[in-house]
Amino acid sequence: MSRQIKATKHMIKYSKEDLKDIISTSKDVEINAEKEVLDNREDIMKENVIRKANINKDGIEIATSAIKNGLSNNKIYCKYCGKLIDGDSKYCKVCGKEQ
Repeated sequence: MSRQIKATKHMIKYSKEDLKDIISTSKDVEINAEKEVLDNREDIMKENVIRKANINKDGIEIATSAIKNGLSNNKIYCKYCGKLIDGDSKYCKVCGKEQ
């Protein structure tokens, strides 16, 4: 094996160790930065979580209401346009597509 190849292998071996150190250090920086953000912005983050939960709650209530109305009124939603139509309709009254 030539000296150049040996030297290259040697450099690669040490480069791997350097890369491991760099990755480890960058992970530490990432973790510390995340901790700092959480420490400084915890109240804002809690507000955001509550807002998202309320949005999801509203969406669930709307979906539940739509399901109840669909089951009790013998109505269905068009497969294509999503409008509420009679359950026994062969065609959508809004978009005209066959169900």
